[in-house]
Amino acid sequence: MDGRPCDWLPDSFSRSPAWRMLRAAHRLKEKVPADLHIDDKWVDVAQRLLRPTGPSFASDAVRVANDLWVADQAARWHLEAQLLTTRPFDEVATACALDTPVVEAYHQLFFDVRPRLHASDWVLHLAVRSNPINDFAGPQPAGVWKYMGFMGGPLALDIVVAVTSDRPLPSWLRETFVTDPAFEEQRLRLKTKLSVAALTAKSASQLGSVLDLSEQLHDLEVAAGLDVMEEEPLFPAVGEFLAALGRLATVPPKAPAKAVPCQRTSMKRPRNSPQPTESGGTRRE
Repeated sequence: MDGRPCDWLPDSFSRSPAWRMLRAAHRLKEKVPADLHIDDKWVDVAQRLLRPTGPSFASDAVRVANDLWVADQAARWHLEAQLLTTRPFDEVATACALDTPVVEAYHQLFFDVRPRLHASDWVLHLAVRSNPINDFAGPQPAGVWKYMGFMGGPLALDIVVAVTSDRPLPSWLRETFVTDPAFEEQRLRLKTKLSVAALTAKSASQLGSVLDLSEQLHDLEVAAGLDVMEEEPLFPAVGEFLAALGRLATVPPKAPAKAVPCQRTSMKRPRNSPQPTESGGTRRE
């Protein structure tokens, strides 16, 4: 694990979310003493973890956090996306089915983002790493989960994770389906899948999936007797979903957001995307 001083210095824009591991690796390799202006107890934990016998002597929480990092699978992606929201560690732990000490250890060692959530440029560039600027590069659904967690907030993240991993929708959301629950859930799932596919499609085959989902949504709404626009069925659905993200970010679980009227929109929407504020809410440019 190689690194440069800009990867761990406190005021560096390039400071990595895993800066403690990089700093610990540098100290071990170069035999550098501790610097009180940089190092803390978690850098010491990282140093012990990086030694050959480190994982076997680490605490249970640190060992589980390290296993999540090394595996680099859905559990890690979900945890990192949750850490990009404003949820406290204990709520993140509940959402990820982990113990709170594991969440804290993972954050401190591998994904230290909470102190900089107000710095959107840094978060998008070094923590999310998948956004409209780079056409949602990176592995999916990891990238879109983290983007939704940061830009849309915890409620939007819960919906996207549930839909893209074929899990049950959050209970607070299912409780809002009162007229025709089966139709309403199917419609929301299709809108979510369509929006994610439209944001991340890069190949002809992926574009075909976007069009197929658009047609499925169109047919579902026509069969339900809704007044559906016959042209450009894709864009209103994506616009409605993206517009709802800003509302979801500020709505408590027991008072879900109301449906947002359908709007024509561009898929990229750089100027209208909800932006996080220091208070944990969102704003629009």
